[in-house]
Amino acid sequence: MKKSICFTIISILAIIVLLSTAAVCNMCGLSLAKNPDLKENSAEDNEKAGANSKKKTGKDAGQDTKSADSNISGDSKKDASSSGEIKIYGIIIGEYIKGKVENVDFLLADRIYSCHPDLLDLPDGTETYSWKVSGGSFDSNSYLMSWSTPSNEGWYTVELNMSKKNGSKGNVKTRVYINPSSILGEPLDPIIMPRIADIRVSPVSGIADNNYYTLTEYDVLPYMDGTLDLIKRVDFSVSAGDIIAKDNVMMRWRAPGAPQPVTITVTIYDISGIVLDSLQLDLNVVHGV
Repeated sequence: MKKSICFTIISILAIIVLLSTAAVCNMCGLSLAKNPDLKENSAEDNEKAGANSKKKTGKDAGQDTKSADSNISGDSKKDASSSGEIKIYGIIIGEYIKGKVENVDFLLADRIYSCHPDLLDLPDGTETYSWKVSGGSFDSNSYLMSWSTPSNEGWYTVELNMSKKNGSKGNVKTRVYINPSSILGEPLDPIIMPRIADIRVSPVSGIADNNYYTLTEYDVLPYMDGTLDLIKRVDFSVSAGDIIAKDNVMMRWRAPGAPQPVTITVTIYDISGIVLDSLQLDLNVVHGV
């Protein structure tokens, strides 16, 4: 009797559980039925989101590519421009002062001034220079040009055309005013081209006489006049014997071991390497005493 009652209770509980489960399922089904587009809308939204994502990504990629292309193109144009034009800021005009070039605030008549371009890049040795002046004269078509200013007061033009082997070119022009060779009524010292007036040869030891002896050492000293500040370098050479030492003032020379005629040459140069003057001294070397 007790077993029968227990079985009946268990059966009733099982039926209640089944009915509850069915009710929950029906409620879920009604929820889906009331929102039939819920699943489809989610799929559509996902599809649209993917399309938008692809579209945006492609556009951004295009913009990045275009930006990169623009940068490359810009750099290429910049390089082409720099290779096609030599950047010259101006012409620096200075004066020879003790072997240096110093800037001047004004130019005087009948003076010698150095001129060179103020460049963005240092010269690489492939440049060609072509100078023009509207008055006076200049020495050479090179990086450093010496301009002898005219005698008359007024405005004058200095112009430079440059070119390189790669085809690039540059041009610069400047106007300067030439004043008379005086300031406040006080005359200036005139520029006189330096020259070698004499060459003197003296023995390093002993008493000098009119002879030059074999294997004897001598000091060779040139005497010069003119505007000596224009002289940049003094060079010595001999046809026989040995040069022991030399500088911009003098040379020490050892006479050859055999009697013979000898020529000593002294040459002076300006800052541009132009020869200002040259002088030779011929002497005879005799047997030493």
